[in-house]
Amino acid sequence: MAPSSFDDDAIGAGVSCQQPAAAGKGLPLLPSTVLYCTIAPCGGFVMDEVNNILVAVDLSGGSETVARVAAGFAGAFSAKLYFLHVVRDNPKIFGDQDVPSERDEEARELREEHRELQELREKVAPPDMETVVLQVQGQTVNRILSEVKKLGIDLMVVGGHKDYLRHLISGDVVKDLLDSAHCPVVVVPPAG
Repeated sequence: MAPSSFDDDAIGAGVSCQQPAAAGKGLPLLPSTVLYCTIAPCGGFVMDEVNNILVAVDLSGGSETVARVAAGFAGAFSAKLYFLHVVRDNPKIFGDQDVPSERDEEARELREEHRELQELREKVAPPDMETVVLQVQGQTVNRILSEVKKLGIDLMVVGGHKDYLRHLISGDVVKDLLDSAHCPVVVVPPAG
């Protein structure tokens, strides 16, 4: 059976992509999930060739939903799933005025966030799925895009915001990723 096309309104103005062949295999796209392809019109991207998927999470309440969608894609394509959390640099810790107590507190917080990321992976990914948990520091958009390139990511999954239109106008991480990514990006809207 040949893949069918998403209609332009479901993806974004003027963008045409092929529906994943895995869609009939229980691919868990939410009704309001936005599949946004930044390579118009998908630049020859073939959804059957997805080997590496990255899910970028901020560990907020919506991260589990975003990670479940990413795990669904990874399962449908038998792809490796990378869980990525970017921690912003703390100038107090990494600058000239390094205070040991602040450094210790920062290290404790980083360990706690890494533990949360591992727990998220355990919640959403089946034991037989190949996964990698990554926590990196730096400017969020630049680090995500750097990891996408370094890891050879074929598909990126990120969470959207409740007031998505306002964020598109004022600018945010998702918009910057959509503008700069060299792979298709799935934006998962928040629940409710």
